[in-house]
Parts: sequence; C-alpha cells; structure tokens
Amino acid sequence: MESFKLIAEISDKPLFLLDGEGNILGFNKQASDMYSLCEADTGKMTICSLCSKTCRMSSFSSLFSGGFKQKITHGTVHKTPAGDSVRVMLELYPFSVPEYGSEERLVCAVRQADGAADCTNGSVNMPDMLNSLSSMVYVIDPADNSVLYANSHALSMLGIKGIWKGEKCWKVIHGSDEKCSFCSCGTENFSEVRTDEVMNRRNGRWYLKTGRLIHWENGQTARLIIAHDIDERKKAELLKDDVERIMRHDLKTPLNSIYLLGQALESSGESEDTRFFASKIIESCFQLNAMINLSQVLYSLEKNDYTILKREVLLNELLGRVCTHLEGLAASHRVNLKKVFPAGFFGGFMIYADDLLIYSCLSNLVRNAIEASPEGESVIIECEKLDDRDVITVSNRGNVHPEIVGRFFDKYVTKGKTGGTGLGTYSARLLTEAHGGSISLNTGEGVTYITVSLPAD
Repeated sequence: MESFKLIAEISDKPLFLLDGEGNILGFNKQASDMYSLCEADTGKMTICSLCSKTCRMSSFSSLFSGGFKQKITHGTVHKTPAGDSVRVMLELYPFSVPEYGSEERLVCAVRQADGAADCTNGSVNMPDMLNSLSSMVYVIDPADNSVLYANSHALSMLGIKGIWKGEKCWKVIHGSDEKCSFCSCGTENFSEVRTDEVMNRRNGRWYLKTGRLIHWENGQTARLIIAHDIDERKKAELLKDDVERIMRHDLKTPLNSIYLLGQALESSGESEDTRFFASKIIESCFQLNAMINLSQVLYSLEKNDYTILKREVLLNELLGRVCTHLEGLAASHRVNLKKVFPAGFFGGFMIYADDLLIYSCLSNLVRNAIEASPEGESVIIECEKLDDRDVITVSNRGNVHPEIVGRFFDKYVTKGKTGGTGLGTYSARLLTEAHGGSISLNTGEGVTYITVSLPAD
C-alpha cells in the first residue's frame, strides 16, 4: 500500500485503490470526507456501491480480461451521505508496482463531471500519476543529487526547459550553484519525513517542501520532494514581522521622551505628590520598554533563535517589583498579594536567571492568579529551594475549567476570562523552558497551583 499512500497523500482529488473486482482496498482523506468512510469500510465495499445509477456500466470483474492496460473514464451519479446526488467522473488507472507482485490494481480518481472525459490510451504508471497533480513534485537520486523526475507543474512553474534529467537538483530546481538543505541532509530512513519552508530562486515564490525516501522505478531508492505553494501566507507573515519590528523601534522614540520628562518632573517637583506621580511615570516607562523588548524575545524563542543570559538575581527584589507593578490590579479585584520565603532567605533568596525573562514569566502568572481569584482572597507566591532546584509556586483560590486543564500552557488557550488572549501562560512556559526549567499546573478542591522549577545554577 506504500505507493498508493504516497500518491493519496499529495492528491487533491478523492482517490480509491481497487482490485480487479472493484473492491475498495484503500482511500485517501478526500474520499473519506466525501463519502463518510472510515478504516473499517476497507475491503467491505465496492466502488459501484457508491453509485445510485451509472451512465455507463462497467463490469469490474472483466476489466483485466483481454490484457486491459489503459486508463478509462466513465460518468456516474453518486449518492453522498447527505442524500445529495452528485454527478462525477471516475477515472480508472491500471496501477502495477513491484510491491503487488503480478496482481494488478486500479487507482480510481473521482472528479466533478465538468465536460467531456479524457480517455488517454497507454499504460499509466506512478510518474504519470504524479504528473497529473497540481503541486510541484520531483524525485532525486540521493547518491549524487541528480534529478530523476519532475512533474509538469514543476517544469511549468519553474520555467525549466531543455535537458534537465540527470542534472544536479539545486541547479535544475533552484537555479543555484550550491546545495540546498534537503541535499545537504544526512542519511534518512523510509519512515522519516523532512519539511522546510524555502524561497525558490527561480520564481521568487515560497514553498513548503516535504521530502522522504521512496522506492522508485526498478526498486531504486530515491528522495521524493513535494513542494506546496505558500507564497501568499509566507509573505504576509514576513510583512507582519517587518511591521512589528518597525513598531517596536518607533515606539521607543516617544517612550524615551516620556521618560526624560518624568525625570525632569521628579527632580523639579515641589510637592511630594508630584514627585510620587513622576516616579510612577518613570516606572511605567521601564515596564513598557521591557514589554517591547520581550515581544522580540518571545518571537526569537519560538524560532529557537535566542540565547539566555543568566546571572544572579535577587528573587526578593524581583518579586517586590512584580507585586508593586500589579498592586493596582490586585486592589481593583480586592485581592491580597503575599510573598512567602523559607526561614533564613527572607532577605536574600538568590536565583540564577535572565532578569527580564523571569520577571515577565512571574508577572504573567501572578496577573492570571489575581484575575482568577475571588474577591477577598489572597494570591500566594511561595519560594523554596529543593535539592538543585529553585521552586516558585503561585496559588489562588478557584479551579481551572476542566475543559482546558490539559491544554493550559498551550498557545491561545483561554476560558471564561473577558479579553483573555491565552498568551500569558504560554509565554510563561516558553520562558521557563528557555531557562532549562519546567512549569506545571495542579488544580482541584478549590485551589490552583502553578509551579515553576528552575535549575539552581
């Protein structure tokens, strides 16, 4: 079934694998969706059982009699599970590959009946099937990276003309003099699938490339690469990244002006209230600057392109800043904030971390706890040293909704919080794991605990 699965995965049409009697031996997702089929239906149905009537009756039992070796097409009316009658064309391809031995098979492609059927004579093999697909498909010899095959869509999209078979893949496909990532990869096994997003130098478009080893003609080991066009999506992502980078840069100009004005107001303020409010302006400028910097850090962490700069951080002082920053939010929710340190560490609980990142991590967790806590209750931040770990636990009254417990630290997961984005706990997990630490949730019996465990050195 491996050869059929390969074709079925990359085809945008409903496909069936049939035997000489018309029995369904396999099908792809498009066919499953169209006719509501499941794996249990395999081997228990015929392709004709999907028809309510046929415009041209074909006897599947006699298809191979007389040495039938050509594609045939016949029109038929199929009943979908919704009860609709759909007129389709069934295109039947003789399919013979070594894994089936001498026993013939048929690949049946289903398409809407939109015109005259194309009845092409001649034997149809795997390369011919791939040639009918609308994605770029090419096959290379992993021994010397020469091109064995490229379908018509690839040749058309890349403007490939002249002699290309046997040439190096990076020259034919990418118009380059250097190896690409797929050609530079090491040995693979047949179960491995590699994916990569690349821009093709020939046409300037972005593609999602999927590559795997296959058995090609005459049993030769080859690498099949399927390239799906993702140009619009990728360029939209790059534009979004550019806009965000420009915004981060441009926001710092007015922010710096506000900071300087706050400093001037603090130094020249005649009243204690004026100096107090000026200090709050300066503090808010620091926090906003940290948030702007953090947005770039999180993006880099997602791309595994950021190096953590650890140093000794006094947790007492850091949690003091977190609580000061959130005291207004806590007051509006009528929630108390409590910090708990073990005896002997109240004035000097030292951790080894990136100051900015761990501040953001704990700030997100405490903020979430405040917003989830009932009025009059307390959010408790407990710190302790366990063996070679520094452990920080944030707890609040109330349980996490059972629906999201298993996905609590996933991106965009939120429940029951107005204006929630589902990014707070996700970023906390990202920042904790970047330190080589772990984060966990324990909820039930009216209390929720989130525990951050960091390496002590």
